[in-house]
Amino acid sequence: MLGRMMLAFLASAILAACATVEQESRASRPANVETFSSIGDVMLRVDVREDLPNAFGRADAFGRTRDRGFSDLRFMGLAADGLAIFRRRDVDIVTNENTMNRTGLGTNTFTATQHGNTITGTGIVTRTPAPNIQALPPDTIEFTLDLRQGRTITLREQTIEILEATPSGVRFVVR
Repeated sequence: MLGRMMLAFLASAILAACATVEQESRASRPANVETFSSIGDVMLRVDVREDLPNAFGRADAFGRTRDRGFSDLRFMGLAADGLAIFRRRDVDIVTNENTMNRTGLGTNTFTATQHGNTITGTGIVTRTPAPNIQALPPDTIEFTLDLRQGRTITLREQTIEILEATPSGVRFVVR
């Protein structure tokens, strides 16, 4: 009895020690490196992941993560008035994925009954339902930037400095 109580206390202490669930954004390009993109190319993609929550709503003790979507930015050329045209696309992922339904945990119950020289067994297996993971329809916006007035665009906490935009492409740096 004392051993079970110690085990339960230890398990709850480990679970309580888990950190809060946090999101992390990862850019597809390194910072402070001058880059060139042609018309229509993805200038920058930012993938978003978040800690996989456990049964108590805290971060997974093993550091596993789940996908939460991405944003990308494309250079679309120059308008007739010389303004640079960009297209931003955001895709968010809605999910109920957690440590319980990712690993497919469940319960197994087996009952054996003896009737004379015969033993009859009955088994029940239950599994957690599979996680629901859905990508929402892309949210796309096209906008212009007057490089005489400003040269920065922010994409999910990443700052992009536009160095030069020409009819064939754009030079930029991720800061």
